[in-house]
Amino acid sequence: MKNRQYIYNKSVRQCSGNMGYKKGDVIMTSEPYAHVLALRHRSERCSYCLMRSADLKRCTACTQLRYCSKKCQRADWSVHKLECQCLKKVAPNTPTDSVLLMLRLVLKYLSGDHLKKVYGDPGLRTFAHMMSHAEEIKKDAQRCEAFAKICHTLALLAGSHITLPSNQELLDIFGKMVVNTITIATEDLHESLGAGIYLSPSLLDHRCSPNSVMTFQGKSLRLSAVENIACDDITKVADHVFVSYIDQLAPSWVRQAQLKEQYYFLCTCPRCANPSLDQLMTSGIKEEAETNGKCVSREGKTEAERACQDLLQTVSDMHKSGASEEQILSLCEECLSKVKHQLPPFNVSHLRVLDCALDAAIRCGMWEQALSYVVVTLQPYKTLYPAMSPNTGLMLMRAGKLQLYLGHTEEASVSLREAEAILSVTHGQQSDLYQELRDLLDQCREGSELSQTTSS
Repeated sequence: MKNRQYIYNKSVRQCSGNMGYKKGDVIMTSEPYAHVLALRHRSERCSYCLMRSADLKRCTACTQLRYCSKKCQRADWSVHKLECQCLKKVAPNTPTDSVLLMLRLVLKYLSGDHLKKVYGDPGLRTFAHMMSHAEEIKKDAQRCEAFAKICHTLALLAGSHITLPSNQELLDIFGKMVVNTITIATEDLHESLGAGIYLSPSLLDHRCSPNSVMTFQGKSLRLSAVENIACDDITKVADHVFVSYIDQLAPSWVRQAQLKEQYYFLCTCPRCANPSLDQLMTSGIKEEAETNGKCVSREGKTEAERACQDLLQTVSDMHKSGASEEQILSLCEECLSKVKHQLPPFNVSHLRVLDCALDAAIRCGMWEQALSYVVVTLQPYKTLYPAMSPNTGLMLMRAGKLQLYLGHTEEASVSLREAEAILSVTHGQQSDLYQELRDLLDQCREGSELSQTTSS
């Protein structure tokens, strides 16, 4: 769990009333202490604000980072001025995202920034307050290997002009990074933009069924309450507000293994103690085993589930190799045809293949086919994700978009209003995503009015 050394000031509280946070309240907004834009996005997004721009300007010295404006370049210069020298040393090679984030954390440590509060962060908390989990990492062979590789690369980047901290200090920084890094996503949560360390949000503990969610506009993090939260003492927000560190679309033992491996704790929340959800997420496995007269443990996989997981790995490899979406869609269709009588859509492996097929169908412009996949996935999403999950809201919005495009105005209106009930809470009515949703609802209304006028 996270270190509880913190002091909150009053600016953290933006809730209505004085009896805690109401559903939809903004609990806090936060800017990153350190962040990096993923390498794959550096030709299209600003390395500082992470917003898309058609007029990016390269750093003329290292040529690796791009900025949308002089303002963003100046804002990033406090850390990039030394980072720039390091990147030039290894050019044309480019460090991985994790190495670049570690380098930024080291440079901020050397400048003393680890003892300073980030401007715009709601709590009086510094990077030095974070737990490093150094002792756990020393016992973790995989993490030790990753740490050794990063240290080797850092030495190459630093060269003779930067004196790196001691190995113990580097281990502490590395530990804080791997345990506290938050993935920065697009507003629609469909794509990862990069990674960042956020000071006050890092205090919040995990629950698989959280009472708050994080969303992003560029690099700015927004934490919203998705249910009423009783919290009268402003210094105890971290005792009452919970987020999910992981995707909840997995059975409890998979989530537990991921949390133990990544964060060194086991979750004991009510969702983890709910066997009915696990049964739904693995439905079809037990039935197939019984039919074949075999015993399958809860970690066991049937041939159908293995086929789904193999397909997902194949698709991941195909994306990296630049395969066409038509090829990917064809493979997804073939897999879905094989497993549809063995695994229901509530089975998470089946559901992930449906998601993959949906993405490919949309990219291919096959709207009717895409809508058919959405229709199948909606009920599993509503059932398997926690209430007020942005994932469900975004899938409903996708359904509404497709229905509207295909002329199913009434169905689109229903889907979009369901999406609005969720996304107005998780993203807020000032977000660009919500404004897009309102525009779609206006189109539905105009379409209905036109239809009524025509029929009369």
